[in-house]
Amino acid sequence: MFVNPLPSAEVLRDLFRYDAETGILTRAADGKVMGSSNGHYLQLYMDGRKYLVHRVIWKMVTGSEPLQIDHEDLNKMNNRWLNLRSATKTQNEANRPARKDNRLGCKGVSLTKSGKFCVRIFDGQKWWCRTFASLDEARSAHLNKSIALFGDFARAA
Repeated sequence: MFVNPLPSAEVLRDLFRYDAETGILTRAADGKVMGSSNGHYLQLYMDGRKYLVHRVIWKMVTGSEPLQIDHEDLNKMNNRWLNLRSATKTQNEANRPARKDNRLGCKGVSLTKSGKFCVRIFDGQKWWCRTFASLDEARSAHLNKSIALFGDFARAA
């Protein structure tokens, strides 16, 4: 996904004010709350270009442009500073919930034709795959391996 490079942190700090406790970004000139939903994230327009609000906030606070930002609580509209963290693509993917069409309710677990439960986790370079007799064993194995691979970014369901 192409992301427009952001203006400098100094320019952003001149244009906007950010409340880290509420996660709200306002325009410095008039206090107008910035950002409208694109269906997934809050976005804003500057000079005819579209920017994601959480990326603007990150650059304002840290001075650097992140590759990826993870919303720890999965609420992509929650831009409180404690909810934002820098992440690799793999870490960001690890913090995703199970898909809505997941019938087992556990991320990374599927039922094989033989009736066993298959656990698959991608660590960014290779797949880790194991089979288990019960869903509880598979769920536990997925969680344990996710924690070992992704630490605080691990999410089982």
